[in-house]
Amino acid sequence: MLNVFSFFFLFAYSVQIDGASDLVVKEFNKQSVLVQKTGKGEKISPLDLDFTIQQDLLLLKNVLNAYGYLEHSISYRTTGNKIVFDIQSGKAFVIRAIRIKDCDAGTDICGDMTSRLRLKSGHVLQFNKLNQANDQLLDFLQNKGYTAPHYKKPYILVYYDAKEVEIEFRVIPGQQMLFGDLLLSGLEKVKASYIQNKIPWKKGDIFDKSVLEKFRTKLYETGLFSHISFKRHLRVDKGVVDIEVRLAEMPSRYIGVSGYFRTGEGLGGQLEWHHLNLTGHGDELALRFKVFNYFKRAEIEYSLPHFMTRKQNTYLSMNWEQSDRDAYESNLVTFYPYFKTKLNKNLKLYTGIQYQVGRAEKTEVTFDEKQKKLNTKKDPFNVNLVSFPVSVVYDSTDHKFAPTKGLYAYLEIAPFLGKERQNFTKIETAASYLLSFSLKQKEIPPFALFNKVSFGHLMGKNLDQIAPHQRFYLGGPETMRAYGLNLVGDLDADKHPKGGKSYGYYVGECRVQVHEKITLNLFHEIGVVNQTGLSDLFKEDNKFFHGSGITVCYYSPVLPIQIGCAIPWKRRKNYEDKYVDDAFQFYVGIGQIR
Repeated sequence: MLNVFSFFFLFAYSVQIDGASDLVVKEFNKQSVLVQKTGKGEKISPLDLDFTIQQDLLLLKNVLNAYGYLEHSISYRTTGNKIVFDIQSGKAFVIRAIRIKDCDAGTDICGDMTSRLRLKSGHVLQFNKLNQANDQLLDFLQNKGYTAPHYKKPYILVYYDAKEVEIEFRVIPGQQMLFGDLLLSGLEKVKASYIQNKIPWKKGDIFDKSVLEKFRTKLYETGLFSHISFKRHLRVDKGVVDIEVRLAEMPSRYIGVSGYFRTGEGLGGQLEWHHLNLTGHGDELALRFKVFNYFKRAEIEYSLPHFMTRKQNTYLSMNWEQSDRDAYESNLVTFYPYFKTKLNKNLKLYTGIQYQVGRAEKTEVTFDEKQKKLNTKKDPFNVNLVSFPVSVVYDSTDHKFAPTKGLYAYLEIAPFLGKERQNFTKIETAASYLLSFSLKQKEIPPFALFNKVSFGHLMGKNLDQIAPHQRFYLGGPETMRAYGLNLVGDLDADKHPKGGKSYGYYVGECRVQVHEKITLNLFHEIGVVNQTGLSDLFKEDNKFFHGSGITVCYYSPVLPIQIGCAIPWKRRKNYEDKYVDDAFQFYVGIGQIR
């Protein structure tokens, strides 16, 4: 009869906790079945309610003990449809002293163990931190060569009058082990010597568990492996640990495809082919082809890791490029051998020599007011340039291809030497910062703020003495998306961009994730191109260009897709009083996300 009664009479309840600290209440709410049911508005029968309350009373007792409230009392009462837990928690117990018993690894090791614990004398006793401290001790010992330490649960001596406790960790480190032989399994096309060159330890070094994880990270960074695991083989009689590395290789070849359409520039696409392990030593061969209405480019690049030092990679690059754009026409071949040196975790240095040969031509059109006609002037450049670019790159972003936070910045200085008025120095710098916000409320999607600022300056020559393809331009799919290709800055009478000796650019973007696979990007861009130096960039007579837009990105299972539209704030007119700038720029991209 009681079960039938309980089934037909269901009630909705709310829960209230009085007398407990915020930490206790928060932890209880995460684990309480009663809180979860009442929070969802579920109705509970009297029989189920009594059983659930008894469960939560036990939970409250455990939570209070876990946070150092060892002398407490708990009662509850039901007022209407509200369940109130009354708690007398008392004073939290604090740690009087911490000791390590049975440590036979020497005073240095045993003393280090105590000093490295995050648990300190004077801290409030919290059992979750106590468990973490036990794990810290084991990790510390394994990083010092003690591969199989023996331990027991910590012993706690309670002083109820003083509200204090003493904690005694009981750890026996055992035998200290050394690194032994390296065993490799699963290799197919990667040479064993390539793996051995990446080992961050030497045979006979004290075994260190953390070094294994660094080794794993290094191997994953090569992009050659889909799975990496370690198995330890202890040889206690020799005092060594042999490390077996089990590897599963990734496919060494892949193809990348992307397509693009943009108002004013038409269709374009890119095809890439990569061989990530050409000779079995992690050396990469890449072929890249780009074709647009105004631009064609073919490139071949070979990279060799760990050239001369473990922190230095060597690249040999050659490309052919043909452009037929409003700004200029060009037909160029470039040879570029360079080094990439890793200075630290986030800092890289690029140095090299670049040789460029070919032809570039600038067309300038003026309007004759008297004769009411256009005059065209061709300014050809025979390009024969040698440069020595040096770049410093700082990258603290959390992901190479899809970052969610971090700073990316670079500075590049490239002196150019050549014939016929072509000596100059090109300086360019940029910094971008991405900050993501993950909100707990499900109805508010996570979003990110992206900011980027960049500047450039050409030193040494007047603008008309610098080849047009080396000048600075803004406008197009990479910068100032509200304007046509290279159209930010001064134009001649027939819409040919003149380019600049200096530029400044800023973009602010808010990225909102409206669905698991869809993001909405709102952006605003500001740009200025100046025909004189960087010091004149922010003078009042300079024209700052503004544009705003929106981009929708869909991450499909095959390729990402983006669709966007950008609008210039102010449209310019030419000598015929016709608009030079389009009312908007519409673009679609497949396989690339800006």
